[in-house]
Amino acid sequence: MLEQIISGECRDTVLGIKVPAPQIKCVDGTALSVQASASHYCAPRDDVGPYSLVEVGYLSEDPKAWEEYRDGAIYGFVPVDKVREFVALHGGLVPQATI
Repeated sequence: MLEQIISGECRDTVLGIKVPAPQIKCVDGTALSVQASASHYCAPRDDVGPYSLVEVGYLSEDPKAWEEYRDGAIYGFVPVDKVREFVALHGGLVPQATI
């Protein structure tokens, strides 16, 4: 799911409005929400992608190394490589079929 969000392939809509991507879960139980669209803190700021920066929220663990991206309860404009590193540190993604 993470790579689909980054590439812009995750474009489900309801009545023409982009629906938030589902929460991502890591093998060790860590969870996070990664979003990218014209209404999120991402780049490019559109509904097409691919994205180099994304918005991350609803983390079950706050990454201390991301303080520079923190804006209240969310992290904005986080480089996708940092998100990939975070996921790898937590054992990778749980396969979609087992969520």
